Amino acid sequence: MTKKIELADIGLIGLGVMGINLAKNFAEKGFSVIGHDSSPSHAMNEPAIYVHSQLKDFVRNLAKPRKILFLLPAGQTVEEVIQSLVPYLEPEDLIVDAGNSHFEDTKRRSQELATKKINYLGLGVSGGEDGARNGASFMAGGKPDIFENIKPFLEAAAARDPDNNICAKRLGDAAEVGHFVKMVHNSIEYAEMQLLSEVYSQFAEIKGYNNEDISKAITSWRNELEGSFLSDVTSKILKTIDNLTDAPLIDMIEDIAEQKGTGKWGTVSGIDLGVPAPTLYEGVSSRFISQYKPDRITASKIYRPVLNKNDVLSTDTIKRAFLAAKICAFAQGFQVLKIASLKYSWDLKLNDVAQVWKAGCILRSNILNKIVEAFDRKASLTNLLLDTYLSEELKHSIPELRLVVSEAALCGLPLAAHSASLSYFDSFIKSKLPMNIIQAQRDFFGSHGYRRIDRSGTFHTSWED
Repeated sequence: MTKKIELADIGLIGLGVMGINLAKNFAEKGFSVIGHDSSPSHAMNEPAIYVHSQLKDFVRNLAKPRKILFLLPAGQTVEEVIQSLVPYLEPEDLIVDAGNSHFEDTKRRSQELATKKINYLGLGVSGGEDGARNGASFMAGGKPDIFENIKPFLEAAAARDPDNNICAKRLGDAAEVGHFVKMVHNSIEYAEMQLLSEVYSQFAEIKGYNNEDISKAITSWRNELEGSFLSDVTSKILKTIDNLTDAPLIDMIEDIAEQKGTGKWGTVSGIDLGVPAPTLYEGVSSRFISQYKPDRITASKIYRPVLNKNDVLSTDTIKRAFLAAKICAFAQGFQVLKIASLKYSWDLKLNDVAQVWKAGCILRSNILNKIVEAFDRKASLTNLLLDTYLSEELKHSIPELRLVVSEAALCGLPLAAHSASLSYFDSFIKSKLPMNIIQAQRDFFGSHGYRRIDRSGTFHTSWED
């Protein structure tokens, strides 16, 4: 254990993998760091951080106004730590919740602590263990004067994109903005992960590629618009050999995917805001259906599905279809952000959101350069499908997505996220949808009324008279 640091620059509560690595990052940038954890034994030998076992001592050893960063599981743990911590704090001290708290909880906590003159803001952090240690993406909320207290730490510890832009920004005045943006980030992340799993299944089950061939195909996307951190991760996974069996490790992993909730929160928020986000939803729903493994095994014995390989889908077709589906997923996520900003009066700059995601975060991707440019061209853009550049990309790639979805359907291969993106696109570009039937049905059995195309006002018909 190192010598005790007096009046540290910043304190971290929650010294798990993220907390320890972020502490090392801060310390490496010249800040003095102290920590507290209910089970601190694993952190006691870290030279970058002095660990206080008592909250009172932890607070006493922070320079004023105190800056305290939470890296805690969302929910009750955060509530309990706030209750324990507040008696030792003073006006103008700052708590930054860097966990995945729900944005509405962050708003409530900020309002409650404001009555005690204690500042509180939510901070979205993406990048995992490596990001925390070497440069993460930081999505913050909070009024400018409050954010200034934490800004030097975040900018020092943040990732930088290839143009040396710092991936740490204050995205709005509201304390909860950072957590909302991170929630939507995770929803898009879920969607891209699902899309890549479907790319893997196309290569493996329709084309009959082995893992190495699939890895090479996906690796070739690296410098193209399709390339991303997640595609690189996927290609590396496919090359990894299991040290227990000498077989490809991916073939040893059970086909059941878990989730922690943030992706689900994002889709629920989309529904609450009235924003269609079917690809984001399928990123969650596909994980749910994977968990019904016993039922899936039973069903496979009843229906005995047969999947036929074919040569209709080229490697380039699969790639271009993925790009089209991915653009649709990003369009859905950014529309959730757009509508939320309008509803909650956040004044989100969507080019700033895309910019902060360009490095450090799990969602970092070549397409983000084009998304930044799209919102630079037109800040009021309501949907990325309407952007000049991305619409041209879609005109060329949607036919490939249509071919992939139709061939997979004929083969019996489920492509939930690809199919959702295609249906979303087809619905979005149609000037007339069959919703007149639904509204008439609603009026028939519920007298909800309907609007006419030839005159103003709301009308009702007694359909059975």
